[in-house]
Amino acid sequence: MTLSWGAKALPDPVLRRLELADAQAAFELSQLIGWSHSSADWERILGWGGAGCFCLTQNDQLVATVTTAVYGTDRAWIGMVLTHPDHRRRGYARRLTQTAIDYLREQGVQRIMLDAAEAARPLYEDLGFRRLYSVEVWQGRASGLSRLAGSSAAQRRPPGRGCAGRGSVRCGTPVADPPAG
Repeated sequence: MTLSWGAKALPDPVLRRLELADAQAAFELSQLIGWSHSSADWERILGWGGAGCFCLTQNDQLVATVTTAVYGTDRAWIGMVLTHPDHRRRGYARRLTQTAIDYLREQGVQRIMLDAAEAARPLYEDLGFRRLYSVEVWQGRASGLSRLAGSSAAQRRPPGRGCAGRGSVRCGTPVADPPAG
């Protein structure tokens, strides 16, 4: 039962597969929250993820997404966990991430990995993921990189720094212990 005061309650969101036809709406959602993925990136991701990509819609509008990329049964990656700012704090990211985990288990995947913004780390740890290491994203034009290749500036980056998500934490599960459902 849904109760509301004054305003008409919105219908519960509908869980469905995220399809190639949703690439533009997904792109617009990622732009809205400040992510730098292009429309072509979304098309590529949805092509890789296939049946393992899911979304929540409300009134036929895309409000949250999750994608997966499966690399055999050894490992898979969960990504693009996005929620429209007007729909946050309703459990949508948790619901979609759990849906992705369940899908990947059905595929026999032994290790599930993801990158997480620091703010989302408690959610993923609650779902059974554990922190492996931190990563950063460097963004901008690389045209001057060749000019710096021989300089000390090109060697200033600390060793062990990756390029996966600004302020992100790489999370994953041990091979023998996928997250509990």
